[in-house]
Amino acid sequence: PLKTIHWKLSARSNEYMTRLYEVYTNPSVVIIMDFYADWDEAEDLMTMFDAIVESAFSIARFSQKKGMEAEIHYIDRYRTEQTLRMVDEGKVSEVVDTLPKMSNDPEHKSIAIDVLQRQVSAARGFNNVFVCSANVDSDMVSAIVQAKLQRRSPHMVAVVPPSLVGRERTDHCANLNRLESSDIPFSIIAHCNELGYAVGGDA
Repeated sequence: PLKTIHWKLSARSNEYMTRLYEVYTNPSVVIIMDFYADWDEAEDLMTMFDAIVESAFSIARFSQKKGMEAEIHYIDRYRTEQTLRMVDEGKVSEVVDTLPKMSNDPEHKSIAIDVLQRQVSAARGFNNVFVCSANVDSDMVSAIVQAKLQRRSPHMVAVVPPSLVGRERTDHCANLNRLESSDIPFSIIAHCNELGYAVGGDA
């Protein structure tokens, strides 16, 4: 970008010189819950909702047990961004009541991407960024790759429709190959009971 060019130094050399900006990050964890899915089956959507919520809370609990600060960010049913830090186990159901339903409305597609981009652009944002989402399209994957380019450590828990198997599931997840080629860790799950296998590695 032109605004990064150091014009005085560039004038004294035969090439453009650019300014380097250091990004200060917090070495803790932010988890983004995304409730958009390009899918129609109601039963699948409910299962995917559970998997997104369970994965987000599991990552937060694990991080806090390791002594790291953890926050969960999501857009509630009133289109307001919410932040959860410490959640008492007895109050989880109260939090779930504020969550939006899974939606396949294209207008909701960019909501979590916007939250992710705000976190990544924050001067003192969290270093470790987890995205728990059923959105595996190219826009979401590009936003996660961009997080890495912005010196964050992104991870994705990709939640897929339980009814998709075999070649259909592989085709559905094709965009995730870009995460693999960018050396970004991700896990693919369809049910909450797969979370134990997803921790620490790919599905």
